[in-house]
Parts: sequence; structure tokens; C-alpha cells
Amino acid sequence: MQLALVVALLVIVFLLPQISALDALFWRFSLLNGPLLSLHVSLLSCALIAVIVWRYLSAGMAAEFSTSADDALQFGGEETILQVSLFAVLLALLYGKTEDLYSLRAIPQLLGLAPAPSYDHGQLTTMMLLIAAAATGLSLKRNDTWRVRGVGVRRAAAITRVINLMVLFAGVGLVLVFFQQGQILLHSMMGGLLFRVFGANGNSAGDTLVGIVTAAFSFALFWGLFLLSERAKSFLVPAAAAPGAPGSGTQKGAQAGAP
Repeated sequence: MQLALVVALLVIVFLLPQISALDALFWRFSLLNGPLLSLHVSLLSCALIAVIVWRYLSAGMAAEFSTSADDALQFGGEETILQVSLFAVLLALLYGKTEDLYSLRAIPQLLGLAPAPSYDHGQLTTMMLLIAAAATGLSLKRNDTWRVRGVGVRRAAAITRVINLMVLFAGVGLVLVFFQQGQILLHSMMGGLLFRVFGANGNSAGDTLVGIVTAAFSFALFWGLFLLSERAKSFLVPAAAAPGAPGSGTQKGAQAGAP
């Protein structure tokens, strides 16, 4: 799976833009570019989303029984990659304006050796998810070692990650709705005033104001969601099964591996 993702990354992102005929042929297939009506992403993008989400849910929750700074940094880096990949999924599913945030070019375009490719929304979303899915392969080695832990510990970790994922999706979805409705409300009530005060920059000023209010709303929203998620975790995940808890599979493994 990981080898196929890396090969697809190299071919689709770096090779195809250099060969116009193959690039046009590749993106002609509806399987790769045609959006599903309910999700606005292609079937290929849905498959990549499934890979990213599964790798996040199946990942371990802590560094493997080591106090080494290198191991801790490696775990933190892998966890960050998984989280950033999830944000790519959120952009694809909830925001829906990938082309406004990214300008993806291959090395030959940056060096002026080939013309810049003109990607549409579906193509750019597919490439973004492909890069994210390939990057999550860096966590596979830790996942392999995590599978030998006790079933209770792995179940507790999976429940924790599912709750975290639900908090992330719910929070980001509500924030986007709040921001969009805030824009509409502000411009309907104070649009004329903004343009009189800020001139041609009235829209930008209004968006900045809504962004500041949205940031405060986001902080309060996620604070409340995290409190609720902690209560849910304490109810669903027994303390004895939590990773690293006395008597858990990870704790026993750590004691067995101790000198």
C-alpha cells in the first residue's frame, strides 16, 4: 500500500505535469476526477481519505517504552504528520476551496523548465490528499510495533482517537459555519459602513473582523468540546486499560523490556 502511494505521488505530482498528453488522458477518467455529488470529491479522493483516517485511528498513542529524546521527537513528528493529514481531509470535505489555499507546482515548473500546470479543484484536491496519504506512511513502523500490545490497550487507544476525530470534525465544521454566517450577517448589516470607512478594502476589513470573532468562538467551542471528550473518554476507556497505566499491556511490556 505505502509503495503504491509513493509511486502514485511521484507519477501524478511530478511526472504527469511534464507530459501534457498523458496528463490530459489521466484526468479524463471520471473515476479520478468526477466528483461524488454528496461529498464534492472524487472516488479516488475518497479512497485516499479512508487511508488517512484509518492510519490515524490505528496509530499508537505514545512512544514505545523509551525515554530517549530521539524516540520522543520521532513520535511527535509522526503524530504531527497524522494530524496535518487530517486537516487536509477536513479541507477537502468541509472547506471545499482547495484551489484558494494551494498552488502546487512540480520542480521543473519552479526552475522554469516547463510551463505551469493548470489544475482544477478536483485535480488539486486529489494531489493534496495523495501527498498527505503518502506522508502518513512514516507512521507505519510504529503501527507495526503497536499491534503486538494487548487488545484492551489498543481498543482504548482506538476509542480515544475516534473521540478526538469526532471533536475535530464537529469543531471545524461548526467554526466554518459560524465564519460563513458571520460574513453574511456583517456585510448585510454593516457593508455600507465598512466601504465608507475602509474604501476598496471594505471586504477585507469585514473578513478580518469576523475572523477575530471566529477565533474567540473557536477557542470557547473547542474548550467545551475537549471537556466533553474527556468525560466521554473517562466513561468509555477504563483507567486500567489506558496506555501506560499500571497493569495495562504497555506497562507490562515496559517492565518486561526493563533491564
